[in-house]
Amino acid sequence: MTQTQRTCVGCRQVDAVKHLVRIVAVNTACQVDEKGNAAGRGAWIHPNSSCLNRAIRTHGFDRAFRKSGLDCEPVSRWLDNKSSGVDAPELTREKESG
Repeated sequence: MTQTQRTCVGCRQVDAVKHLVRIVAVNTACQVDEKGNAAGRGAWIHPNSSCLNRAIRTHGFDRAFRKSGLDCEPVSRWLDNKSSGVDAPELTREKESG
């Protein structure tokens, strides 16, 4: 059985969903979709600062969501909290059906 794969909007590498975090656009800001099931278009990114910075610099989120000027600060704060161990949810996902 093959794992679901997605492309990171930062480094553009294809990877298994269990190694990525789903980001959604809520109004004018990017938000982390911790459960991976929020409605609407999603973008996937490796949970590290280099991929996040590259996605911001290359407008990866703007392209993925077909919107410009999105605020990525909530994703940056989530990543900072995750790396410091404060309120950082686990990134492991249950096996997806389908």
